[in-house]
Amino acid sequence: MTAVWRGSGVLAPTAVVLVALAMSGLMGCGGGSGGSGGSGGSGAGEVVGTSFVGYQTIPSAPGTLLPPPEIFLDQTIEFQFDGPIADGILGGFLPDSSGAPMEFVGVSQSATAGGIPYYAYVYQSLAANSLQILDNMAAAPLPSYIVGRHRDKPDTIVVDPKVGQTNPFGLTFSPGFGTNTQYTYRIPPNTSLFLANGSQAQAVGVDPLLLPITLSPWSSTPELSRFFLTGSSTGPDPIPPEVVSIEIIGPGGQAITGATPVPSANSFVRVTFSKAIDATSINTLRNFRISNLDANDAPVAGSPTINPATPQIVTFAPTPTWGPGLAGGTSGYQIQVAVGAFDPMDPPILGVSQGNPPQQLPLSNTAVVTFTTEPCPTCPGAVATIEAFDDDGNPATGQDLSFTPQFDACRWDDPSLPNALGGTDISGTPLATFQGNSGNLGTRMQVNLPIGPGTVLSLTTVPFPGLFSPFDDSAGNNLGAGINATGGSHSMWLIQNVDIGSPVGSLELIEWGPTTNTVVQTTYPNYQMWCGMTSVTAPINCPAGITGMSTIYTQNYTILPPQTPDPMNLNPSPPLGQAGAGGVLVTPASAYNAGPGFTSYFPFPVFTPPFDYIGSGAGSGNLVYEVNIEPGNQVSNFTRYRATNFVPVRRIIGAPISSGFLTAAGSGCDIYDSRLTFVSIVSQTRSLFYDTQVPLGNTPQFAGINLTPDPTNQPAGTSAIWRFEGATAISGPGTPSGPTSGFLTYWTGDPVTGFTNPLVLEDPNNPLAPQLTGNKFFRFEVELRNNNVTNAFQQYNSLIAAVIVAP
Repeated sequence: MTAVWRGSGVLAPTAVVLVALAMSGLMGCGGGSGGSGGSGGSGAGEVVGTSFVGYQTIPSAPGTLLPPPEIFLDQTIEFQFDGPIADGILGGFLPDSSGAPMEFVGVSQSATAGGIPYYAYVYQSLAANSLQILDNMAAAPLPSYIVGRHRDKPDTIVVDPKVGQTNPFGLTFSPGFGTNTQYTYRIPPNTSLFLANGSQAQAVGVDPLLLPITLSPWSSTPELSRFFLTGSSTGPDPIPPEVVSIEIIGPGGQAITGATPVPSANSFVRVTFSKAIDATSINTLRNFRISNLDANDAPVAGSPTINPATPQIVTFAPTPTWGPGLAGGTSGYQIQVAVGAFDPMDPPILGVSQGNPPQQLPLSNTAVVTFTTEPCPTCPGAVATIEAFDDDGNPATGQDLSFTPQFDACRWDDPSLPNALGGTDISGTPLATFQGNSGNLGTRMQVNLPIGPGTVLSLTTVPFPGLFSPFDDSAGNNLGAGINATGGSHSMWLIQNVDIGSPVGSLELIEWGPTTNTVVQTTYPNYQMWCGMTSVTAPINCPAGITGMSTIYTQNYTILPPQTPDPMNLNPSPPLGQAGAGGVLVTPASAYNAGPGFTSYFPFPVFTPPFDYIGSGAGSGNLVYEVNIEPGNQVSNFTRYRATNFVPVRRIIGAPISSGFLTAAGSGCDIYDSRLTFVSIVSQTRSLFYDTQVPLGNTPQFAGINLTPDPTNQPAGTSAIWRFEGATAISGPGTPSGPTSGFLTYWTGDPVTGFTNPLVLEDPNNPLAPQLTGNKFFRFEVELRNNNVTNAFQQYNSLIAAVIVAP
């Protein structure tokens, strides 16, 4: 709202809409579609055009209703008069510090039109009374908006509905218009809007007591629309971000100005932009370069970070300090901060994604600041070991191409993600097919559990007690009054990996097939689901001599899954000494609402988190999933299934967990018609060994691992595990020689709750503990996990290890 317009000044078009209005109580004659553009002085104060372009349709015949034009929630709207507007009305234009009119930029109707530059009036309350924006149905004024005159069109008044939290008028904050709301406008007879020739703006619109205005059928008489309708999205961001300042902040938190040397320790760089910045676009090697000019422009080790509370500010602290200075501390270093793309090949720093469709505008300027550090002979200086993720296959550094990931491989300098390391690319939604748009599955894979025709046993068509779906009801007592007298149930299914194609990926949704495609509306209380892996077999053709699952739930989890089961949510926790690897809680206790519906498959809740399943290769096994439902008022739903005698056991069922029963009361070779959805959200990679370049005879002391963007500035709902291994010698780029530190976890978790273990770098109090310090070589392994709801992935543009040379 307060940023200066720096675009080309492309103007928004004027439009008319062919709508005939009910004229009772309506003031103003409408008018044509032209305008003087500010030339001439004979205007009568008439509104001759508006910018309500929206989505118009051409009526095929008289009597057709034409919909009102649609605009963005935050779109600035324009009113063109038949002559230039007078200077000095409404208190004049708000001045800036130099006395010139302060320039504002509003959101326009399209990306190609740029923003709408305007000068805002001082008396905003009087301006809002002179040009009123009213909710057409509620007959209430828009609570807060800014009125001004277009910078380049003297005959045009603008209304900007977007008002910042802090603004020079003291107006109430407003993000814009309401969603899917119809508005009208009014210029009252006592308006303070005047043209340059002295004409008062003509009254337009109706008294709020006469609202709403309704649309009449189409007619051949052109007339301006008195309506506009807001959609559900914001408009394109009209203003690119720019660097506002680069400051050096000293130990006391104050900016250091002029030529004053900067303390080598406990000082940092603060870069302020005009608006929020996308952390993933910052690259410390290409567009956010902080380098030591006295060390051949070598990058300074450190990591830019962004506090979510101030997304327009990026801070950078050196690791561990700016260094001792030249010649052992006789003078300081020259440090340069260069922000922006200085070469056509440099990727730009981007603003955050805004609008619909989303847009990210590149930084509009560049900035360079050079400062001198204080000499500090006692301050440690670090050697930077750099990985820019643009050297795939390099035999001396880069990606270890011999590494075999358990799931997907990370993208490392991939054509879809050049000069970066990132998670696997995913798209779509697991509910796409259920919602009737299978084309929106994206990278998801769906598989149906084989059942019915084509298998050894036919599909059973008539449900019988014990095969309710998804579990028992509240009044059926299916297992007997002594087992589940008040309803609810605890069930487990086994699905062999070969039955679903032996996938390797994350299971995020299971859907069940309702009998006759009908789902009765009901709510299942305190629904929970776990997933796990098992070595137990029960082939789908139900051969003799194979027993299948144990009737003790926990004993069927025989393979430890890739994810660690929550020890507080096992199913239930097995008695002391009882075997069982445990399951992963994929749906915490919540109400499960089913139906009403007519569908071939109906979904359980989407898993939170998805279950990482290995159906083939090392660590593979069969899939088991377990459901608990507590007593309630749920009613019966039935599922398509196939059943024979009770072996091999593929399904067990019993009383709910709250009953205290650990053993199922019923079992059988029962197969439910189900659809499973998998997605690849986990990716892994390993690097070759990096040489710290510390001379033999000296001790490499690891001061920090700097990742850009920092793990705390990655997309919400994603996570990472960064592990490092140190070696004193190597026999090849990916082969250690002799003992190593082993892989040690340095960072684990998501951007909000994740944490770093600095003792992985150096543990001064326990020098014999496994750590990187003391090792001339190091490498990393990383696992990146996407957000399967938003399809967001983590991305890193550089890794810089700061290593101090100790005697």
